[in-house]
Amino acid sequence: MFRNYVKTTFRNIKRQQAYSFITITGLAIGIACCVLIFMFVSHELSYDNYHKDVERIYRIPTIVKSKSVERPFARGLTPLIPTLRENFPEVETAVRFHYWSTANVKVEHDNQVFIENSLMVTEPELFRVFTIPFLLGNPATALDRPGAIVITREIAYKIFPNESPLGKTLKVNGREYEITGVVENAPENTHLRYDIMLSLKTVENRMNLDNWGWTGFYSYVKLFPNVNPQEFEENIRTVAHDYIGETLDELGIEFVLFLQPLKDIHLQSNLHREIKPPGDSTYVYIFSVVGILILLVACINFMNLTTARSGTRAKEIGVRKVMGAQRFQLMVQFIGEFIFMTIIALFMALLMIELVLPYFNELAGKHFITSSIFRPNIIIALMSTVLFVGLIAGSYPALFLSAFKPVSVFQRFSHTGSGGGAVRKMLVVWQFAISTALIIGTLLIYRQIDFMKNKHLGFDKEQKVILPIYLGDNFETIKKEFLSHPSITGTTASSDVPGRIDNSLVTKLVGDENEPGWTILYNFVDYDFISEYGLEVIAGRPFQREMATDASMAFVLNEAAVINFGFATPEEALGKRLTRGGESGPIIGVVKNFHIKGLQSEIQPHIMQLRSRDFSMLSLTISTENLAETLEFIQGKWQELQLGRTFSYFFLDEDFNRQYGSEERMGRLFSVFTGLGIIIAVLGLFGLASFMAEQRTKEIGIRKVLGATLVNVLSLLSKDFVKLVLLANVIACPIAWYVTGRWLENFAYRIDIGWWIFVLAGGLALVIALLTVSTQAVRAALANPVESLRYE
Repeated sequence: MFRNYVKTTFRNIKRQQAYSFITITGLAIGIACCVLIFMFVSHELSYDNYHKDVERIYRIPTIVKSKSVERPFARGLTPLIPTLRENFPEVETAVRFHYWSTANVKVEHDNQVFIENSLMVTEPELFRVFTIPFLLGNPATALDRPGAIVITREIAYKIFPNESPLGKTLKVNGREYEITGVVENAPENTHLRYDIMLSLKTVENRMNLDNWGWTGFYSYVKLFPNVNPQEFEENIRTVAHDYIGETLDELGIEFVLFLQPLKDIHLQSNLHREIKPPGDSTYVYIFSVVGILILLVACINFMNLTTARSGTRAKEIGVRKVMGAQRFQLMVQFIGEFIFMTIIALFMALLMIELVLPYFNELAGKHFITSSIFRPNIIIALMSTVLFVGLIAGSYPALFLSAFKPVSVFQRFSHTGSGGGAVRKMLVVWQFAISTALIIGTLLIYRQIDFMKNKHLGFDKEQKVILPIYLGDNFETIKKEFLSHPSITGTTASSDVPGRIDNSLVTKLVGDENEPGWTILYNFVDYDFISEYGLEVIAGRPFQREMATDASMAFVLNEAAVINFGFATPEEALGKRLTRGGESGPIIGVVKNFHIKGLQSEIQPHIMQLRSRDFSMLSLTISTENLAETLEFIQGKWQELQLGRTFSYFFLDEDFNRQYGSEERMGRLFSVFTGLGIIIAVLGLFGLASFMAEQRTKEIGIRKVLGATLVNVLSLLSKDFVKLVLLANVIACPIAWYVTGRWLENFAYRIDIGWWIFVLAGGLALVIALLTVSTQAVRAALANPVESLRYE
């Protein structure tokens, strides 16, 4: 019997090749999309879950509270970890680490030079808190003495391909260290970065490790089992005030500590100075929904076409029942056939994934491999999908058609397809409602990204090359050296540039020293910064070389800072004095607000001040002509002036737009999956339109004999589908409006959701549907009426 069922299944697939191809391909695309999205979502949710006892590991960030703002920093207070080890019995172990460098780490060995990404200064406890597998060396002693470093397997193989690196020396950023251990490379699904780990004892004399006012170290604890993390958090919340309480009270600020579960950092944290740009749980949820919707569209398509065609097998059912087949046997046959077709779609989906995986990795910024598909959770999801789709699609013919008596089957289905037209129409409506909603989402995402990237930010970001170098008091001489090239039209020095300004200091108005201060973002700039960046001075003046007092202590504020200090107008702020760190100076100017961060956040209060010892960025305004030659000159001048270990630069506009990286990645993925969802819907509509045209072959032939034109036939076959798509638009628009509106709330500066977006999306869906249906309608309309009347 089973053999007979298999033969029947293959015979039906072969007999209806076009329908089988459309049905199975549509489902395969849906499954492939869903699997890729599930891999992405699963990877995002897996961050740092591989660490042993992950549920007991926490990061301890610091909230700096002042009169105006609360600024949460990912880094903890520098002496915190030793204090916790000594005074808090709830702590099993704890570690702190500091990134000496997160780019351009120069490594030298045997006259070879390598550039690595990160240099971490840390303690031996790092390997007791985190699961970092050792390949060579002893984790307990590898970092317990000065001059010791631990490197990753990748670096070890690159520098020492044919020998053990243990005991060898490496020169890192000009200093020699001994390799005491080799660890496995950091996996992709961790928020940590480690290439080279240097023992803290090596540099402890060069760092003020007892400074409670410095949030310089990322701090982590592993609590003993059964410790209540909420109670522990409450106990350490204000521990800094036990040591520097008087100083904090004088400054009018407060340090508040809290716990972050390690496994929540990637998706639930967005603090200042994160180790890596974090993910976004909102996007994970959005893609989860998109994956489910696309699979739903594919399932609707599969069920619609299979149930529509099942009615054409009514005579087969009647014959089988006459020959003695029981209803249960027919149910098993139909459900088995549809599960078998779903299995075929699954194998097609796996082949599609193998082909598109490199492109998906590029879009998603991941490094998935084919074997990633065969993880237990994905295999379970795939098997569940096969069973679910097969059972649901096979349920209608299995339960409905198998219940008829043979005589009624021959009478009822002798010339028409199956019933269930209302159900199929409802499924088409929901299929296109989902497609229309995805189109609306894609259009709005791209409009918001385009708005952010092209909105004028209040400063000139184009044609700016930034050199990250320490300039110091010699900045004017260095600037003149670069200005000697005709394509470099301007230079300016600063501590930071827009998009990277993250240094905040407590500032007060003179006369309000007894009041709490404001924690405000600072950028230390030279005389040319305001003019080179095109900032608009709306009150007072910029910094001027002829004003000697500007170099000692003077401030230029943005409008947000003026409001922050309580002044009614920019003019009122002029001449008022600010104090910081025991020194004071006048407010000499106010500039129009400009964006120092991405458009996700409001413009923050911001102060500029002259202070050359903090200059670490040189901005060059260049001409776009002969760009390669200009960059070559810049590199040569860098080496001539010996400005740093390795030459590096970045373009300001590209660097600023990196803040929108997650949104751009989401937009690309969303548009691709929306396109695939539409393709699935089109395949289903094409198959359904073809089936409907086939069922009405005689009717169309009679109408043509009676004088119906091509337009009449097109209208006849298209009008029902037009109504269904219009109804789908009515359902999709309010849902899409609500969801996209909630998403846009994540941006302080955002587009308006115009009515034309919904009209455009609905129109696109309607045009796609009409073009799809019309191909079959035209074919039916052009058929010879004589042949049509001979049908069956």
